[in-house]
Amino acid sequence: MGNITRAAVLKAIAEYDELGRAGFLAKYGFGEAKSYVLVHDGRHYDSKAIAGVAHQWTQDRPLRAGEFSGGLGAAVKWLTELDFLVEDLAGEAATWGLVCNPELFDIDQLRRDGKDLQLWKVTRFKSEIAPGDRFILWRSGKGGGVMAYGRITGNLRYVTQAGGYWLKEPGPADYVPLVVDEWVDPIIPRDELKKDTRVSSTSLIQQPWAGLPHRLTDDTWTAVMDAVSVADARLGATDTGRRDAPEKAATTVQRVVRSSGVVRLVKEWHAHRCQICELRIELPGGTYYSEGAHIHALGAPYNGPDVTSNVLCLCPNCHIMFDNGVIVLDDELTIIRHDHAVGSLRTDKRHTIDRDYVRSHRERWQR
Repeated sequence: MGNITRAAVLKAIAEYDELGRAGFLAKYGFGEAKSYVLVHDGRHYDSKAIAGVAHQWTQDRPLRAGEFSGGLGAAVKWLTELDFLVEDLAGEAATWGLVCNPELFDIDQLRRDGKDLQLWKVTRFKSEIAPGDRFILWRSGKGGGVMAYGRITGNLRYVTQAGGYWLKEPGPADYVPLVVDEWVDPIIPRDELKKDTRVSSTSLIQQPWAGLPHRLTDDTWTAVMDAVSVADARLGATDTGRRDAPEKAATTVQRVVRSSGVVRLVKEWHAHRCQICELRIELPGGTYYSEGAHIHALGAPYNGPDVTSNVLCLCPNCHIMFDNGVIVLDDELTIIRHDHAVGSLRTDKRHTIDRDYVRSHRERWQR
């Protein structure tokens, strides 16, 4: 058991979409997921059922529910090893701090070589780190601070010889697979972050010698994302040649478009699917396009913040309508178009939307 392929899982997902949840589960005799769900293209699927059904394309028949576990030892393990994201229904994604000592790991050479960071050594909280968790990569030593952030993509792996860019071989150890969502260039300095109590109170600052990873809170994650946005805006204002410099996009209005980590994070949470109309624009090569719409406008005289709670993931059409007041939201996130309620904004548990920003946008257009 367990020898399923990524192609087989995608076939099972396609059948799930065709039959609907109830029809798919009834056909194959599975119950609804209670602990873990598979997340694909922004949609949630019963992970055990998907894994069991996928076996029919590798073992001639689907597995029955009683033949295997839906937990970490079977279904979750199989799916994450195939690079699918599985979420724990018991709680929100955790946030971890990973520390890179440049005297032990040559992170700069890895980046110069254009390589991806794929694994990181951990020594504690091994039973708690899970696929879908977030991480902040912290550079230690002189000039240290936040240099990247991203997601844990799979379960622990025992590696006997790490090699690669390790300057000192760490020996056999457990590693977590991960993906970097953004390299923060230049890094957010430690001394700057220490001014924020949401960061200064963490073990990253108070106990930097502790084993990895450091357990962080949602507040610390938000503080770091805020600091990244401020740095992006600062770079855009002082260096128009940098990758994050704001640019003007011509639509029916001229608005500031920030290519910040905040906007990219919101787009990722929603898999580039518009929160208003559900449109998902696919581009050649299997990539997708969406836009980050700031609820409380960034530019003068509004001066809204570039934080995730002030950003929506929208298609270009809905973005234009939202920016021009054709669409507004009430405090319950009901979509109001031309003074008529037309549905509810699609949300995600990872994405908190500040109702004060929603209210300020609505009041701006309903005066």
